[in-house]
Amino acid sequence: MASIRELDRLQERCLDQQISSGLAERSSSNVLTVKVAGFLQRHDLLYDHLERYIVNYEFDEGFFEFLDWANTVLRDEPCLTPLSVEDALGALERAGWDIGARHPAHFQLRNITALSCHPNAAFFSVPGAGKTVEALAFAHATSAERPPFCLIVAPRNAYGSWEHEIEACFCDHVQSSVFRAVGGEVELRDVMFTPSPPRFVLVNYNRLHTRNSFFIEYLRHLEHLGHERVLILDESHHFKGGKSFANSVLQVAFHADRRIVLSGTPMPRDTEDLVPQFQALLPMNVQTIDESTVLEVSQDRFQRTTKNDLGLLPPDISYRAVRMTPTQQQVYEMLTDFYAREANSKGSNRTHAEFSRLGRILVYLLMQVANPTLIQSLVTQGLEPGNLDLRNRILELNQNQPHQEDPRGPKFTWTAARARQLAAAGHKVLIWTSYVQNVEGLAEELEDLNAVYIHGGVGTDEFAGISTDEIYDTDDESFGEEETREAVIRRFKEDPSCWVLVANPAAAGEGISLHDVCHHAIFLDRNFDATKFMQAIDRIHRYGVNESGEVICATTPTSIEIVYCPDTIDEAVQENLARKQQRMYAWLNDPSLAPALAALNPVVSGEELASIFNRTGRAEFEHEA
Repeated sequence: MASIRELDRLQERCLDQQISSGLAERSSSNVLTVKVAGFLQRHDLLYDHLERYIVNYEFDEGFFEFLDWANTVLRDEPCLTPLSVEDALGALERAGWDIGARHPAHFQLRNITALSCHPNAAFFSVPGAGKTVEALAFAHATSAERPPFCLIVAPRNAYGSWEHEIEACFCDHVQSSVFRAVGGEVELRDVMFTPSPPRFVLVNYNRLHTRNSFFIEYLRHLEHLGHERVLILDESHHFKGGKSFANSVLQVAFHADRRIVLSGTPMPRDTEDLVPQFQALLPMNVQTIDESTVLEVSQDRFQRTTKNDLGLLPPDISYRAVRMTPTQQQVYEMLTDFYAREANSKGSNRTHAEFSRLGRILVYLLMQVANPTLIQSLVTQGLEPGNLDLRNRILELNQNQPHQEDPRGPKFTWTAARARQLAAAGHKVLIWTSYVQNVEGLAEELEDLNAVYIHGGVGTDEFAGISTDEIYDTDDESFGEEETREAVIRRFKEDPSCWVLVANPAAAGEGISLHDVCHHAIFLDRNFDATKFMQAIDRIHRYGVNESGEVICATTPTSIEIVYCPDTIDEAVQENLARKQQRMYAWLNDPSLAPALAALNPVVSGEELASIFNRTGRAEFEHEA
């Protein structure tokens, strides 16, 4: 048994940790009061602390028998009476839902009623299926007598979509009850810790992690007010791979009455990706959900809308071939010949470091084809000091480039010209390119069309008017730009003189819906990331209805134009993405999750590498990158 001194030492070291995790409270006399439910669900924390700080301790057998019984009771989630469609719609109207403005789609009602026998639900519908509306509808259709209060955890670029859908779904008195949890703690407390807190609070995963105890305290505040608390985890794949984020989500999940998990990620790579998501959905079962059990646990816990369920017209994808300029072609051939000879000299005994360098080489080649000005300094620096001859020849070619050749290459000029054609015909245009210099360069080139742009350096409304010193937990590379992402999107959608939006998939591939105003997209360049490519298409090809109640993309065609240079790495990218897309579309139309596993491997095959370096065989590239 532990001594009094040892127990005092345990309390001293564990008090703050237990309080911050919400499993305990500090009384006015500084006594640690452990919550029974929290202790039963997370007694593993107590064992960890005992092993760390107490030398001699023991529990009798009856204690463990009690724990096993209590956890069995806690894990038995209540089985509710399934809702009918009529019951679900009636509950939504009572909660202030504007059925006339946002009538849930047939597949959304199917998913909601199918999962209504459980208090917790996961929606793994395909991108563009309206998971935001689905989550809001489930939370309110299955709530108790009063509407619930929702803590919504989502990436920053999805805040606008949540606010837009809440505004569209609910009557006027509910629309104003949305709050972004940004700024300092004093400002947050003034709004969130009141007798009448907002119905919907938005926070991102990074802030939830860094201010974990604050949001636990907020949920406890809602509990004291007698409100039902629903935790909505949007784009839940964002915390699947990070242990610290997953733990933070899990600790908050314990303090919600109900939980909803949303993810439209096209391809879980392994069953372990599902583990933290279902642990967050069912935190009382955290000790029993692992790789060996998660598929079984998930079977009746999620619903999935497939691509075919949406009833959309398939996108019209066309390919536009443009030839490189003579100078661009010469530099490209010099680079591929150099790297191919280098790979051949290495034989098949390449190290991981050399494969990493190969990845950089592929990026160099993609940039050279997309816009030669992107790569000049990178290549010449990368070739020093051991390859001065090749470096000097490339510099000389670029310096002596004929005036009639656009140094930015034909893909850049073709894309700009095509955007002007479409705008002249009255069509708004979305242009995708992977490179920031291209994003800004195209927007400048198309200034006459009032083009706007989004890349990683364009901040969100979260940072508008806030100084850098106040934002100490941001995960953005830069922020505080004059025009935020939300402002850019509003301008593109609402300004009739703004015809073009230029974006890169990394910054704008999630959380943005443009299908109501834009039906034409141009890809100036692509890389080997099939997920980002398909997410980019989904920005303008997704479910949504117009004012007449018609499904927009079921009646209006979606045009996707892909610009490429023949006989270059662009063709290898096309082969690579076609291979992955075939598997991904099969998964997107499968109601289960099993076909998704490892479907994106290999990232780049040996045959694809061989085609890039003009090899007839794959001996030098027998390992798959």
